[in-house]
Amino acid sequence: MGSRVLLSLGSALLIAGCTASTSSPSSSGRPVRVAAPTYAEFGDGSAFPLPVARFPEDSARLVGPHYSLQIDRVAFADRLTQDQAIGFEQQVSDIGPMRAAPGHRFMMLLTARHKVTAALENDPMKQVSPDGVRAELRVGGTTLRLPGGFSDLAVENTILMSVPAAGDPVLAVTDSGRTQSLDLATGKRGADAIAGYYPVPKGSGFNASVSGIVGRAPYGLSVSTKEATLQPYLPRAGWAGKGRAWLCLNGDAAAVSPPVGPKAFGYDLDVGASFTLDLTGGGTARGHGQVGAAVAADSASLASLADTRLYFSVPAGFRSGTLRFHPTGSFRVGGRKVSWTPGRRPGPIHIRLHA
Repeated sequence: MGSRVLLSLGSALLIAGCTASTSSPSSSGRPVRVAAPTYAEFGDGSAFPLPVARFPEDSARLVGPHYSLQIDRVAFADRLTQDQAIGFEQQVSDIGPMRAAPGHRFMMLLTARHKVTAALENDPMKQVSPDGVRAELRVGGTTLRLPGGFSDLAVENTILMSVPAAGDPVLAVTDSGRTQSLDLATGKRGADAIAGYYPVPKGSGFNASVSGIVGRAPYGLSVSTKEATLQPYLPRAGWAGKGRAWLCLNGDAAAVSPPVGPKAFGYDLDVGASFTLDLTGGGTARGHGQVGAAVAADSASLASLADTRLYFSVPAGFRSGTLRFHPTGSFRVGGRKVSWTPGRRPGPIHIRLHA
């Protein structure tokens, strides 16, 4: 859909910020009103589909560390008929047609409910987190503020606003210091799109358990992850360097003490020494993050699970590797540091990702 094609707007929205016009009366007998150049408002257009095709779902989408945004459709027009204006204003019946301010046109933007994406894997609820995310509209060298907050763009919504007629409108979203743009005339991402988000490669996690001995008593530990993802950004590590990405393995860690007469058992692993990743094609990466757990002194045997945040710096094109787990770190029984001797260690763990 080209930006120079003017399309009819047929959705019911709430319009505000219009000024009276001195132009000749319309065929309805009511004067044509002129929208303010800065007009921008949310509305509800779900019951009145636009007569324009939806954008391709895979291209009209922006994804960042804390958001997922989907644009459904965009339409442009230079004026609204009386029936359209009445439909837009809903509560007002004695109104006439409306046209855009000189040098401007109307743009109606429909957003769709955001999809769950692996980019939000670091948020257990997989929710859009609008804190620190900023969106603006850029048209012909002019920057316009969108109505409402960013979270309003991440749900099914409709925006009607006045934009300069010269130039195609571009939506620019900034998150954690990086901006990505989407051309609202074509529904395509700009050259500033972060390739690692389209899509986020992912794969299966792993389960690894190790038994060990303190004195004559067995004490065990386990680490499990639900999913492996390749992320351009991590809150605890920032943006990966050029040509790099973060391989993330998030899950749980647990500690196990003898079922009879247990004493509190806990551990904190030296992640860099405990986890190494052999990259397919050569090279080794050491783990980062925090892995540890503890059994409460009055528990029967199993610990409550503790969050595991394990990640590796790998090439952006990483798709497979071999993870090796050799528990190394600090171990405690009854609050006292002990020497924990592991038994048979887990074998190699194969990590494979797919787009």
